[in-house]
Amino acid sequence: ETRTSGGAGVGDIFVSELDGTGTTQVHAFAPSIHSPYTEIVEFGGVFYGTCGDEAGSTFSGGIFSLTPDGMGGYTYAVEHAFTNTDNNRGPIYGITVHDGLLWYSNTNNRFVAYNPSTKTFPHSFNMAESVYKSVVINNELHVAGGQSVYRIYSNYSGFIVQGSIPGGFINWEDITYDGTFIYGIGFQSGTSEGAVWRMKPDGTGFENLYTNPTASELFISKSVNFNTKVATGVS
Repeated sequence: ETRTSGGAGVGDIFVSELDGTGTTQVHAFAPSIHSPYTEIVEFGGVFYGTCGDEAGSTFSGGIFSLTPDGMGGYTYAVEHAFTNTDNNRGPIYGITVHDGLLWYSNTNNRFVAYNPSTKTFPHSFNMAESVYKSVVINNELHVAGGQSVYRIYSNYSGFIVQGSIPGGFINWEDITYDGTFIYGIGFQSGTSEGAVWRMKPDGTGFENLYTNPTASELFISKSVNFNTKVATGVS
């Protein structure tokens, strides 16, 4: 994905071979649904992505899909377009596929589930701060906030603060899990130095692994592999 190019200057989607050759534009966004923010994910043979809301505009974001047409191309569809009064609007942080649902965080401090089969939103949790990407650990969702990691109960009845991010660190966007630790990126409050941190899923063992004094923030872009093609997100 790109966020500000395309025919209307509002983003587009490309696919390429795994070696970087054969880049092809799949879709150019129109002003009505635009500015793709997150990596594309695959679920049930269909690709899904989100478009976030834009400050100062009436656009409130949306969810889109790309279905392979069997001839090397893709059929684009708008799954849902949000209104500016919808609490689930602004899905600008990455999608996690879990339990047949697409989970995302939004600009309204919510962690939300979208069901692509019914095109409904069965779960929406109002968190106490901005929340970003999630990972699945022991069949439960863990979602990173600016200064906390939250665990969603497996029956979706609520959530708890699983661990705090101490020492003036502010988490920003992505987290990942390697089977032992949750890893995150962000910056140190006051110095604005980019940082990489980790903690155990139970909230213990927080460590600052790396600080970059020349970077105000650290970001991670993602790619998704589907057969021999790769769709890449950049920011």
